Amino acid sequence: MTDTTGSLNFLSPGTEKPAFIVQPLGTPSVRKGEYQAVSVPISDGRLARQPFALDRNGFALLAQPTSLAAFDNDDAIAETYYPEIRSLVGSLLGPAEVHVIDHTIRTSETGAKSRGVVTHVHNDYTRKSCVAHAVRLTGNPDIERDTRIVQLNIWRPLSDPVLVAPLAIADASTIAPADLIACDIVYPDRVGEIYELRHHPRQRWYYFPKMRPFEALVFKGYDSGLDAAARFTPHTSFAHPETRPDDPPRRSIEVRTISFLPKETVQ
Repeated sequence: MTDTTGSLNFLSPGTEKPAFIVQPLGTPSVRKGEYQAVSVPISDGRLARQPFALDRNGFALLAQPTSLAAFDNDDAIAETYYPEIRSLVGSLLGPAEVHVIDHTIRTSETGAKSRGVVTHVHNDYTRKSCVAHAVRLTGNPDIERDTRIVQLNIWRPLSDPVLVAPLAIADASTIAPADLIACDIVYPDRVGEIYELRHHPRQRWYYFPKMRPFEALVFKGYDSGLDAAARFTPHTSFAHPETRPDDPPRRSIEVRTISFLPKETVQ
């Protein structure tokens, strides 16, 4: 596996306000909106001339082993893995108040009890939804005025190596505000919001072939820094053309975090 071409699902032009209605685990969710598959070049991030950086590209690949042997128990994940994640985020951002929001385990295996892989280009938060979450978490309605808010996702494969449904990620510096379209996420008890992405030829896409469980892909969902070059980092799984029918399914864990930094740390 190296540089490749993948068919990614983007929001179609003309769809102004899509929606995604979340159903209980095991029941197909309902998507409202028009989407189009676009064939795009996806470069091998391992061959990049310079390392990727959170504040330049919106993502970074790290060698980051974990002490947790099995990810089949939520209590063990919270007790052992969450502290590792908080430590990792703190090391990346510097002095910060780091909160773990939640985690999701996904698999490409059909009929599995875990959630399936996501097959449309998206960003987990909009500015509105991330700031609203920060306000709920802190009780401070002026939290964005008082601090820098950085939302990071940490994506780790649990299969070894990833041969099926690898993660494609956009260089955040190539995403224009007009590319991002707010999408309602409708839960039984609330309505959230994410961004869907419209395709533009300027966008640049990467993936890291054959990721292994000792690696972690860290990427931004939102950064309130006024001069942040990388603010939103759209991503999606994709069908690699070299995947074989007998390749083992992908299994992965994604942890979402939100951190509060002093205003003077704006890049």
